[in-house]
Amino acid sequence: MAAPLVLAAAPLAGAALLYRQLAAAKLAAEPWPGLLTLAGLWAGSMLAGRWLLRLRGEAAGVWRRRLGTAAGGALLAAGAAVVFGTVRERIVHKFGTMSARQAMVQDAWALVKEAPWLGQGGDTWRLSYRAVQSSPYVGSQMHSGYVDVLLNTGLIGLVLLTAMLAAAGLLIFRRCRRLLPSYIAFLLHGAVDIDWSYGMVWLLFFLLAAQAAAEPFPVGKKTGGVLASPPERIRWHVPALLSLWIVIALGSSCLAYRGYMGHAEHMQALRSRDNQAAAARLASSLRWNPSDYSAALDLAGLVPPPAAEAILRRSLAYAPHHPGLLWALADNAGQRGDAGAAIYWTGAALRQDKYNAGERTRSLECLLQLARAEYTAGHEAEARRIARFGFGLYHDYARAAEDTRLRVIRNDREFALTFEAREWGRQLAALSGVRARWTVE
Repeated sequence: MAAPLVLAAAPLAGAALLYRQLAAAKLAAEPWPGLLTLAGLWAGSMLAGRWLLRLRGEAAGVWRRRLGTAAGGALLAAGAAVVFGTVRERIVHKFGTMSARQAMVQDAWALVKEAPWLGQGGDTWRLSYRAVQSSPYVGSQMHSGYVDVLLNTGLIGLVLLTAMLAAAGLLIFRRCRRLLPSYIAFLLHGAVDIDWSYGMVWLLFFLLAAQAAAEPFPVGKKTGGVLASPPERIRWHVPALLSLWIVIALGSSCLAYRGYMGHAEHMQALRSRDNQAAAARLASSLRWNPSDYSAALDLAGLVPPPAAEAILRRSLAYAPHHPGLLWALADNAGQRGDAGAAIYWTGAALRQDKYNAGERTRSLECLLQLARAEYTAGHEAEARRIARFGFGLYHDYARAAEDTRLRVIRNDREFALTFEAREWGRQLAALSGVRARWTVE
């Protein structure tokens, strides 16, 4: 093992230096300087590694061999020290990111239990995590590929995925074992990060399996003879599988094209300075891709409240638990003066997004305005009913903010009781005739 370790010492030290630069730049280095740095470190590391290996070659003297071994060991230690110095905060102290990942996985089980066998479809965690999060962390992507698949496709999908991974691993093990470290890195890192959210990761994964399948000399079968040609007979299942693949590819291409056109129209609408032109672009975007809730939210802000309600309701059919749509419907009901709908949609939004301080504050202001309007119209009983409901929301908000402040948890969303919410709470209490303690110690 001495020779491989010495050969890898310089590349490891170069990789550690590159990692330190990327960590300092928050993994967002400038493209061209970053590529030049990568190329320079790669070339220098490979040359230095070969020089160290030659330094301790069999023809070299004892002292030169010892010098090469010592230099390799020093570079290995230096590389490890550079990496440890960068990640020391995560390893030694409070495990900040690990605690957040643990909380996310624990909260995900509440969603898994709702649909354990078939899951709840794509983007389950992104659309639903705010309804089940035990603390106000920020994490719209599940930091575990296995748990994400379990949420989206259930146990059946996870079993199929596991079977595919096992088959690929067995193929690599039997035909090209030098690829096993890379394959295992994909499996392990995907369990604790968002790797599987990127298509490039899957392309690299399948590339490993394809490279193993194309290995001319599988493990234990190296020969100097001519490789046997594959049989010319085509079995019946090959055309069937090919036809199925063509149908799936065509269907996926059509969906991808519709999504692309919808996205293009949406981007054109955002660049437009004319509200009418932007609204027309957004309507076209929704015709191409009706499930794009971001386009629906943008369009709802450009049309009158009655038309906006219809747009938001249609979008809610595609994403029934999306908090942004629910908050938008609550705000739309307030604009239309419909207190009953405002109360309903506010409650639905709070069930899906309980740690949203800004929306909670706006909902209190909206209910206060509705209560004042009813009071001005002479409907005192209705005004008091709305004010009591609003004060109840304020009381729940204050209690949740106090609980968040006292518990030792992550508060990435900066959830706290706002000054405006205190003021709206006072006025709601005064309008409803409720006596309350206003300050949260």
